[in-house]
Parts: sequence; structure tokens; C-alpha cells
Amino acid sequence: DATDETVLDALGPDDSDVVRVTPDGSEQEVAATSATIGSGEATMQVTTYGAADDVFATQNVATAGIATVVFIFIVNLGFVGIVLGGNLSLKLRRLADKAQQMGDGDLEADLETDRIDEVGRLYDSFGTMRDDLRTTLSDLEDERERAREAQRRTEQRNRELEAEAERFGAVMADCADGDLQKRLDPQTDHEAMAAIAEAFNEMIADLETAVAQVKDISRDVARTSTEFQTSSEEISRASEEVSASTQEISDGSAEQAEDLKTATREVKEMSATVEEVAAATSTIADQSGQVDELATAGQAAAEDTTEEMHTATDQTETVAETIHELEREAEQIQEIVELIDEIAEQTNMLALNAAIESARSKSASSEDGGFQAVADEVKELAEQTQAAVDDVEAMIESIQQRATESAAGIEETEERIGSATHRVDTLATKLDRIAGEIEQVATGVTQIDQATDEQATSAEELATIIQDVASVANETSSQSQQVAAAAEETTATITDVSAEATRLDQRATDLADAVDEFSVSGDAGSERPRSPAARTGGENR
Repeated sequence: DATDETVLDALGPDDSDVVRVTPDGSEQEVAATSATIGSGEATMQVTTYGAADDVFATQNVATAGIATVVFIFIVNLGFVGIVLGGNLSLKLRRLADKAQQMGDGDLEADLETDRIDEVGRLYDSFGTMRDDLRTTLSDLEDERERAREAQRRTEQRNRELEAEAERFGAVMADCADGDLQKRLDPQTDHEAMAAIAEAFNEMIADLETAVAQVKDISRDVARTSTEFQTSSEEISRASEEVSASTQEISDGSAEQAEDLKTATREVKEMSATVEEVAAATSTIADQSGQVDELATAGQAAAEDTTEEMHTATDQTETVAETIHELEREAEQIQEIVELIDEIAEQTNMLALNAAIESARSKSASSEDGGFQAVADEVKELAEQTQAAVDDVEAMIESIQQRATESAAGIEETEERIGSATHRVDTLATKLDRIAGEIEQVATGVTQIDQATDEQATSAEELATIIQDVASVANETSSQSQQVAAAAEETTATITDVSAEATRLDQRATDLADAVDEFSVSGDAGSERPRSPAARTGGENR
């Protein structure tokens, strides 16, 4: 209450004083004394106080009695001296000696007299006063004995409180060192100490529950990040293989384009030669018809190849978009990793706050709610960590699904590119047959001069077709290079995702190591999964 706060503020350690307080609006004085019990960090300040009038009542009574005796003696002595003069000086000196003897503490002085005058009454007054002093001193002795008994009880109580404070300090020190299984067991009937023990035990129980939850969360995060890292490594290897295959296709398409350019130049030269041919026969006409059919088939094959290449291009764009989505989700994973890192740092700060609150609760004589606030904050952080882990799990499932779709898309692209390659090979075979027929045409041209113009026109058309096929081959090579570049970018992105997963795993391991500093119930049967770095004995960064 207000009186307690006023007394505690007015007194220092091991101090005694009279303090003015106003508990009910009226000012009063209390006599208070304080003493520090315990040793080391486990100390407690005990303060006792009471109304100053009650504490000093006995002393005031004794002082007032003695002062009254002296005052009456002086007044009566003066009065008698004035009235009786020197005739009674001897009796008065004797009475003065008796009074002096009483003033020195000897209350056994003989004050009996046979006089019935004023001196006799004075003797009687001093006798009555002596008897009153005896009664007062007897009362003082009784009060002193009661005060001594109260002091002995207070000292015994202080010793009990000191021992209890030392036991409390030892348990609190163990809890501050991380052993959250310890509890306070009060061994006195002191209500304040029992209340402190109950509040402390509730706080430690809540803190133990929160730390156990953080341990479970850190284990789940470590296990999930390890699985995600393994999946990322597998996807990275698959992407590298796709990139290598696509590069081989690109190199083959480039070689085919060069071959078609060479064929185009040769056909143009053949066209110039055909213009110089002077003769043609019906056999040349039939062969020209076959050449036209073959050219038509070659054109159709080229169109099919173009369509397949376009389809492969669309599929590649889809794969690229999927990879971009994987990149964005990897960035979200990075944000979640940073959130978990911030939560770990806040957990460290909360551990420091818990140590400070523990030190404060050792030196306070009443219940302190600091530990409860820390426990609430730790619980809130644990809930945030759980939410972050849920987000990570969702991201992992999404990434795995995207990776599966990417793999399927890449396989389909490989099949289409393989089909296009087969069609290009077929086109090359047909072009070889065209070359054979053209050689026969050349033989006939030496004999026939009339079909020179028609044959020249057919040769020009054939050159145009070959140019178109060469253009398609160039486009195929360009698209293959783009697919290879996209595959390389995919590999790099997945590598970055794998690195982020590794860092997430390391963060989870650090968090688990931090909470393992606390000892909670159920630790004996649980084991935290080790990260790849821990299993291989090196740092995985």
C-alpha cells in the first residue's frame, strides 16, 4: 500500500529512521528499520515498521516520570525552603539526599517519618512518587522483555526468510542457466514468498512450453529445408542435362544450315549450267515431273519442320515462364528465410531480457510480472515462426509442382526437337534424290536444247525451295540456342534456389542450437535432424 511504498522509499539498505506518512489523509509518524539478508546474488531486504507512538511509548513514559519527579522535587524543595527557612534545613537536606539517591536509581531509600507537618507530607509525597516509579520501572521491564521476545521472533523470521531466499536464488540461477525443469518449493508459511514461488513456477512453466514449441518448429524447419535442398540439387542436375542436350541440338541445326547454304550455291550454279543446255527429250520431261514431286514433298517436309519448330518454341516459352515463376517463388522463400532470421535474433534478445528479469526478481520482495511478459513475447514469436514454416512448406510444394511441369515440358520439347531432326534428315535424303535426278537431267540436257528455258525455271524454283529450307534451318538453330540459353538460366536459377535452401537449413540449425541451450521436459526422447553440412562434417554454404 501507500505506507509500504513511502517507508521503502525513505529508508536505505540497513537503515533505521522515523518516517512521516499519510495513509488515511492524516499525517502520522512510524518508526522503521531495514536489514539485508542473504549472500551473493540471492539477497533480500526485509523492512519492519510500526507507529512511532507505540514504539516509543515505554521510553516516553519513563522519561516523563523522571522529569515529573525532578520537577515536583524542585518545586516542593523551593516551597518548603521558603516557608520553613533554615529551621528545617537539616530535614530538607536529608530529603534532598533521599531524592538524589532516588534520582541515581536507588528506589529502596527510607522515606519513613513521624512528622505530621508539611515536611511529613513532603516525605509521604516522595514515598508515593517512589512507589509509582517502582510500578513504572516494573512496567518498563515487562515492555523490554516483550520487545526482546519480538526481536527474537523477528530475527528467527529473518533467518527463515534468508534461507528461503537462498533456496529461491539457487533455483532461479539454474533457470537462468537454461534448466527450465526446476521449480520453487516454499518451505515457510510466509504468504509473500509462497506467492512469489507460485508466480515464478507459472512463468517458468509457460516459458518451458514456449521453448519446447520453438524446438519442435526448428526441427521441422531443418527437416523440410534439408528435403528441399535435396530436391533442388536433383532439379539442378536435370536442368544441366537438358541444357547439354539442347546445345547439341543447336550445334546440329547450325551444321545443317551450313549444308543447305552449300546446296543452295550448287543449285544456283546448276541453274546457270541448265540455261546453257540446248536439248531436251520426253525422258527429261518425265524426270522433271519427278523432280517437281520430290520438290513438293521437300516443301511439305519443310513446312512440317517449321510447324514442329514453332511448337517447340512455344513449349520453350512455357518452360521459361515456369522457370520465371520458380525464380519469383525463390525470392519469396528468401523473404521467409530473412523473417526466420529476424525471429531468431529477437529470440536471442528475449533470452537476454529473460536473464535481466530473472536478476530483478531475485532482488525484489514482491511479485514481478516481467517474466510473464517475456513468455508472452516468446509465444508470439513461436506463432510467427510456425506461420513462416507453413509458408515455406507451401512454397516447397509449389516449387516441386513447377519443377515437375518444367521437366514434362522439357521432355516434350526434346521429343519435338527429335521429330524435327528426323524430318530434316528425311528432307536431306529427298534432296539427295533430287540431286541424282538433276544429274540425269544434265545428261538429257546435253541432247535437248528446246527445254532449256523450262529446265532453268525449275532449277530457280528448286533454289528458292532450298533457300527457304535453309532459312527454316537457321531459325531452328536460333531457337535451339535460345532454348539452350533458357535451360542454362533455369540451371542457374535452380542453383540459386538450392543455395537459398542451404542458407535456410543453416538458419534453422542455428535456431535449433540456440533453443537447445534450454533444458525442458521431454528432451531425452527427441533428437534434432542434422543438416547435410552436419552429416558431411563441413559447412554447407
